Amino acid sequence: MAGSDLARRDRRREWPNLPDRGTDNPRSEEELDTVYAERWQRTWRRYLGGYRRGKKERWAFPVKALVRHPKYGEIQVPGASKYAAILCAAEQWGCKFLDIHDAEVWAIPETEKNEPV
Repeated sequence: MAGSDLARRDRRREWPNLPDRGTDNPRSEEELDTVYAERWQRTWRRYLGGYRRGKKERWAFPVKALVRHPKYGEIQVPGASKYAAILCAAEQWGCKFLDIHDAEVWAIPETEKNEPV
């Protein structure tokens, strides 16, 4: 099987409702490129929407947590769980959350909250 046939078959598996780029297709290459680009942009927007929604929900959580790491210091962030607090701290410190997965996380009681986040 030729390389172009493999690529076409893979593309059909990935985007089953889009037309194929074969010789019997009445659409031009430019039209197909536009169709594929629009489909990719819609998929990417949907993915980013979920990411942004999760980030918004993480930062809106009312309970605060104290995250302490030997390299980065300590920070007060919202935290529904230890994982969510580490994600928020990594976002604030500008590092990957895997770099600080060994951080210590404590819930902050309501009486000790002195710093709005």
